[in-house]
Amino acid sequence: MKPEIRAVALDVDGTLAGADHRVSARSTETLAALSDRGVTPIIVTGRTETAAMAVSDGAGLTAPVISCNGSVVSVPRTGERLLVAALDGETVDRIVAFAARRGIEPILWTATGRFAEEPSDATALPELDNQPRAPTPTPHAEVRGGGSQVLLGCERRRRAGW
Repeated sequence: MKPEIRAVALDVDGTLAGADHRVSARSTETLAALSDRGVTPIIVTGRTETAAMAVSDGAGLTAPVISCNGSVVSVPRTGERLLVAALDGETVDRIVAFAARRGIEPILWTATGRFAEEPSDATALPELDNQPRAPTPTPHAEVRGGGSQVLLGCERRRRAGW
């Protein structure tokens, strides 16, 4: 007996969205055809919730969106969060301290955005979450306990000294 396919999980970058970060008309038609056949398309991405929900809305999807590398699950159209798996404050503090000892700039992700204590080469990369803005300058202590991810970034020339 052939197994019934009920859902298809899709990454965004390079899978569902093109280089312009948009879902093509052809992909939107394909997603609609899947839905018509009872197969639920589900977005699963490392993008922030805001960026992932924009793709979902643009594609007309209704299934929950899994974003922030799996740490946030949200309902399109209503924005209800079904899951936010945040790092506890102690873990965030330990990661930030580890980074500080090594001269690395930590960037904290939450369900709503990216935060860094000050602008740097690492925070200037908009492709980190596919949004045309840098992280909000915010002391890490204000984000404590709400981070879902921590990226440790530094200039390339510093990496050799780890």
